[in-house]
Amino acid sequence: MGLDRVYYIRISEDASIQLILNALEAYSVFHQGKKKAKTCLETYGLLWGHEINLSKNKDTLYSIELISIDTSAERERSFCNPNESALKLKRDLMTSFWPYYDFLGDVHTHPYEKNYTHVCSKKYYNYSTDDFKRLEDYSEYWKEHNYRVGLVLTIALMDKAGTKDPIYKPDNMIEFTLGNYRLWLKGHVLYEDSEENEDSEKRTALKVTDHDEKNVFLDCPSLFGLKTEFTQFGRRRTGPGEKHIPSDILNKIKL
Repeated sequence: MGLDRVYYIRISEDASIQLILNALEAYSVFHQGKKKAKTCLETYGLLWGHEINLSKNKDTLYSIELISIDTSAERERSFCNPNESALKLKRDLMTSFWPYYDFLGDVHTHPYEKNYTHVCSKKYYNYSTDDFKRLEDYSEYWKEHNYRVGLVLTIALMDKAGTKDPIYKPDNMIEFTLGNYRLWLKGHVLYEDSEENEDSEKRTALKVTDHDEKNVFLDCPSLFGLKTEFTQFGRRRTGPGEKHIPSDILNKIKL
């Protein structure tokens, strides 16, 4: 594996829905903590799907079909620590009963309650230094699990709800809007790179593609199909009390 090829990361509609549902729950619904209930928590999940080699040029497609959220992960506002046992259990389960879904990598969120313009100016939708270190410093562990794809979903608030169409900025990131939530979904690929240690011994380590890597393309057709709301979507608010306020239409629906 290397950067001499093009990588496509395609996310199915089911996977994108699973990700957004869980990400917004961690962002807007109070979760019981050790001292008090919190919102704006990071969340973490595993990616399942297929790797397809494309044509003679050896370009690669990673097709993400399912996303499983790790309920055992330690979640806080500025970090999320997964439990290694969850990955082992889920890989065992998938291999035994649904072997046509392969483990591809993971996804985590970057939640910010500040205005989205602050996130844009600081480029907080990118992988953090700790995100890169988590993958590259534990290359051997991730190689054992054949980790290939990393996603990050960043969430922030807008002053007013918007209807801006989803856009690419750059090709490995999609910016989209749901009500007054602004979201950025970004994809990275891990590739093998030879390096020497202090004893001049060569080894193969995993490296993560850079923020604006030109040969990584993120494809999520379902996001670009969100041209309208079938019914009015609620709004996220700041201040005390419930954070997400459903629309009046929801109250009129007989459950």
